[in-house]
Amino acid sequence: QMLMQRQHGLVEKDGLDEAVEMSHVVMDQYKRIRQDYRQLLNRRAQNVLHTASANKTAKKVVVELHSRLEREIQERETESALYNAKLYQTEQKEGDWYVERKLLLNRVNKLEAEVQERDRLDAQIETCVCTMFERVRDLESANADLSARLEIPPVAEGPPAVVG
Repeated sequence: QMLMQRQHGLVEKDGLDEAVEMSHVVMDQYKRIRQDYRQLLNRRAQNVLHTASANKTAKKVVVELHSRLEREIQERETESALYNAKLYQTEQKEGDWYVERKLLLNRVNKLEAEVQERDRLDAQIETCVCTMFERVRDLESANADLSARLEIPPVAEGPPAVVG
């Protein structure tokens, strides 16, 4: 039912979540099919062993096949455990990467905000300095105009004259 909903677009999830969920569904189906197959083989082996008409060679072959099946099951379980351990490590690395990425993105966002604040302050400082220079220029111009009106000669630089 979940597959049908997904195929019809009724369930919307992140791609990774969807892949993990699909993986679990497929794994469950595989385990169920594998278990059914094992049960079928065991029933057939038991039927041959309990049949009175089966000869010794057939029974020996069935016992050998049964032991091979058991070894195969053990190997598959070992491989499955190894696969699960690798999968766990991969998920851990992916989780660590995701957290690190989030932390780095947060740090980048903070640095961008800091740069914007500095730019804003620099603009304010520049505006204040420009305004101050304009005011100094205006004051110097006004001072020059007042000096010209009063006809005060400019003060000569050098030692003061001694009056005496």
